[in-house]
Amino acid sequence: MEPDIVRAMRKASGSVSLALTFSLALFACGGSLPAAPQTPSLPTTPATASTAGAVAATDGSDLAHRVVDAKDRSPEDRALDAGRHPAELLAFLGIRPGMRVAEIVAGTGYTTELLARAVGPEGKVYGQNNRFVLERFAEKGWAARLAKPENKNVSRVDRELDEPFPAEVKDLDCVVDVLFYHDTVWMKTDRAKMNRAIFAALKPGGVYAIVDHAGREGSG
Repeated sequence: MEPDIVRAMRKASGSVSLALTFSLALFACGGSLPAAPQTPSLPTTPATASTAGAVAATDGSDLAHRVVDAKDRSPEDRALDAGRHPAELLAFLGIRPGMRVAEIVAGTGYTTELLARAVGPEGKVYGQNNRFVLERFAEKGWAARLAKPENKNVSRVDRELDEPFPAEVKDLDCVVDVLFYHDTVWMKTDRAKMNRAIFAALKPGGVYAIVDHAGREGSG
């Protein structure tokens, strides 16, 4: 049987004829992101930290490190970096200033803020959460995140996963789902419908990226 994403690509709107899907795996015990062949090697010297919310740079790896090394990132976010590999993720996705991107189930916004910093004031980020996530754990932290000046370019999107974006959200360069796709199973999300909606929101050639856990062998 084809994976959900493959089926969604086959059923996706013709306006997204070149949409790509990168399925990344992060082991819960702390594995590394797979390297994309076209991704340049990450610099071995530390990048200069930014004190601004957004950083303009032309090289993807340099920009990613500048975003992650920004001095005004919170200690709570920095504590997650070792397991999340944010610089590698931003470089792998090719996030650049001025892009229009979105995160599915942003939670309290760890990845959303990284995207906001990377696309800069000329870019746009949409952070989507469904009612369950907001009511159970994310509302307070998400609201606090959006009040930070570095997230001025983030629009809050409160919608269910079957239809994650309003009609005006379109021509996106990238949609990312970090560590939540597997939860759509027990939440009984209509994943085919969700994926079609995501592809419809992407521009031709846009990227739908999924980062998720990998189960240990024999875990089912």
